[in-house]
Amino acid sequence: MKNFRILLTASTGFISRAIMWFTKSPYSHSAIAFELEGRQMVVGADANGFVMQSRERFLRHNRIVRTWQFFGALDRPATKQWLLDFLDEPYDYLGLFSGVLMMVKRRIFSRWGWASKKSPNPTHSQNALFCSEACVYLLRAACFPGASELDPDGTTPQDLDEWLSAVAGSVCIEPE
Repeated sequence: MKNFRILLTASTGFISRAIMWFTKSPYSHSAIAFELEGRQMVVGADANGFVMQSRERFLRHNRIVRTWQFFGALDRPATKQWLLDFLDEPYDYLGLFSGVLMMVKRRIFSRWGWASKKSPNPTHSQNALFCSEACVYLLRAACFPGASELDPDGTTPQDLDEWLSAVAGSVCIEPE
């Protein structure tokens, strides 16, 4: 495994459109791309859990909006081990639903001029993953500078993009 990248994507599915509407973002999903024995692969949290698939298969249901390249910064044994350890973990649907409700609450409070701080997701599962949560854990496993400050549970694909835009060590490659 080498040449790790983080993909920020969108699709036309209901959940994807709902995530983009609630987060006011052009992205609904994030995934991890890399090269494995000369083949382009993608790992991400989707309806089937945290799964690996070919890039071609991934692109059947996802449109890449933005790609972040790390030029070897993530190519470490700990990164690869983390990735292998989390394959086939389930997707955190209950946590997603709860997170959406928390976003709605923040949006309503902000419309009325009331402050509503970001609070931890009460139903987030320790045994299941969100897509952007997986990307944060990958960055942490690689000891990427500043990644330990990211909240895996509360980071959206949009948050991830904004953070990567502000830190050194990664380069944005508009759709590959």
